[in-house]
Amino acid sequence: MADQLGSRKLLKTFLLLGLVSVAASLLASPALCQSLTSERPILWKKTLTAAAKGTRISLPKAILDEIEADPDNCLDPRPGDTVKADGYRARRRNLVLIVVWGKSSCFCSPTGNCQFWIFQSRHGKYEAVLQTGMVREFGFLPTATNGLPDVVLWSHDSGQRFPGALWKFNGREYAAECSWEIVSSYKDVANGGIAEWEESHVESNSCNLKLIPEREKPKRQDTPRK
Repeated sequence: MADQLGSRKLLKTFLLLGLVSVAASLLASPALCQSLTSERPILWKKTLTAAAKGTRISLPKAILDEIEADPDNCLDPRPGDTVKADGYRARRRNLVLIVVWGKSSCFCSPTGNCQFWIFQSRHGKYEAVLQTGMVREFGFLPTATNGLPDVVLWSHDSGQRFPGALWKFNGREYAAECSWEIVSSYKDVANGGIAEWEESHVESNSCNLKLIPEREKPKRQDTPRK
């Protein structure tokens, strides 16, 4: 009888350890971790910071040769305008991405929206995984899809509307998944002064994720002591 009780206890212990092991392996699996991290809300203001862009770099000649614009598509081009672009390097473990953000009339519209590329660096070669236009700002998110970080691209619509879009890697290239607008209102100032910002809020959010903050107003200034 004592041997049977001991065997049952030992069997229960092994079963419990097995369940714990399976649970741990599931939680550690990349697919599950990715699905869990993809549920995080989008802290959209952080995508507008320098830290979300990566490290500024001089672009490799191989990339400059690939993006070089046709002078006929430029408005009064100056020397160097056909390859004038900002470069950034974003690292994620062993992954290296090179961002190219056009910065001349060859790449940008009068509203400041510009052509934009992301290249993946592999074995000394650069493979374009995103090429699009109408980009005013950008920033990477901490989440990733199919091994590459998610990215938010912003464009300039008007002084009141700032559209943003979430792009994810589908295994071959980045594709836009959903979008939204940050809409701001301003208060007119007498005598033609600069309009004062009143508030901003999220509209037309087609993402399943919440954008934070959803609404914000200027912080009240402390009343100076007399």
